[in-house]
Amino acid sequence: MGKVKSAVVCTPMADGSFAAPSAPPYKLVAVKQLFKECIAKGVTLDGKRVKEDPMMEVAVLTYLGDPGHTNVLRLLNFLEDEVYYYFVYELLNGGELFDQIAAHGGGAVPEDTTRRYIFDSLQGASLT
Repeated sequence: MGKVKSAVVCTPMADGSFAAPSAPPYKLVAVKQLFKECIAKGVTLDGKRVKEDPMMEVAVLTYLGDPGHTNVLRLLNFLEDEVYYYFVYELLNGGELFDQIAAHGGGAVPEDTTRRYIFDSLQGASLT
């Protein structure tokens, strides 16, 4: 439905423009840019049907609020224009859990790693 990119947090100026930080450390965020048309049709960029609803993701993460939970990705902002929705998240290095599991090449994930993933997931799920 879209792409995810990292972005530098800029400071809003009185004239409506934004100023980028002049020196490190830069605060980075992840910005998920989703096509409204794909969401409306329930398809990916290449036309495959999907069941997930990104707008439900916004609702759940907004409900969890700030500061949220250490094991649940924080939604920092939600923006839109005529073509896209933009989800601004805290940036987490390491990618998605699926990518971490897939990195084992289809083989078994070590037990201690599996235990940590399950424990962290259950802690995040206990919020509701």
